[in-house]
Amino acid sequence: MGVDELEKALPIFKVVFDADKSWRELVPRLVKADLLPDDDTIIKQIMEL
Repeated sequence: MGVDELEKALPIFKVVFDADKSWRELVPRLVKADLLPDDDTIIKQIMEL
Protein backbone atom coordinates (compact mmCIF):
# COMPACT_ATOMS: atom_id res chain seq x y z
CA MET A 1 0.00 0.00 0.00
CA GLY A 2 1.53 3.25 -1.13
CA VAL A 3 1.14 6.66 0.46
CA ASP A 4 -1.44 7.70 -2.16
CA GLU A 5 -3.52 4.61 -1.52
CA LEU A 6 -3.37 5.13 2.24
CA GLU A 7 -4.42 8.78 1.90
CA LYS A 8 -7.43 7.68 -0.13
CA ALA A 9 -8.31 4.83 2.25
CA LEU A 10 -8.09 6.66 5.59
CA PRO A 11 -11.20 8.83 5.06
CA ILE A 12 -13.15 5.74 4.03
CA PHE A 13 -12.05 3.86 7.17
CA LYS A 14 -13.10 6.91 9.24
CA VAL A 15 -16.61 6.93 7.77
CA VAL A 16 -16.95 3.19 8.36
CA PHE A 17 -15.65 3.39 11.94
CA ASP A 18 -17.90 6.37 12.71
CA ALA A 19 -20.90 4.41 11.45
CA ASP A 20 -20.09 1.32 13.51
CA LYS A 21 -17.07 1.12 15.81
CA SER A 22 -17.08 -2.69 15.71
CA TRP A 23 -15.60 -2.55 12.19
CA ARG A 24 -12.33 -1.47 13.81
CA GLU A 25 -12.00 -5.02 15.18
CA LEU A 26 -11.74 -6.37 11.64
CA VAL A 27 -8.57 -4.47 10.72
CA PRO A 28 -6.20 -7.17 12.06
CA ARG A 29 -8.19 -9.78 10.12
CA LEU A 30 -7.65 -7.78 6.93
CA VAL A 31 -3.90 -8.10 7.50
CA LYS A 32 -4.18 -11.86 7.99
CA ALA A 33 -6.22 -12.08 4.78
CA ASP A 34 -3.51 -10.11 2.91
CA LEU A 35 -5.97 -7.28 2.22
CA LEU A 36 -3.83 -4.84 4.23
CA PRO A 37 -0.05 -4.84 4.55
CA ASP A 38 1.55 -6.22 7.69
CA ASP A 39 2.92 -2.78 8.55
CA ASP A 40 2.52 -1.57 12.14
CA THR A 41 2.68 2.10 11.11
CA ILE A 42 -0.15 1.75 8.61
CA ILE A 43 -2.28 -0.34 10.96
CA LYS A 44 -1.74 2.19 13.76
CA GLN A 45 -2.86 5.04 11.48
CA ILE A 46 -6.03 3.16 10.60
CA MET A 47 -6.80 2.09 14.16
CA GLU A 48 -6.35 5.60 15.55
CA LEU A 49 -9.14 7.06 13.40
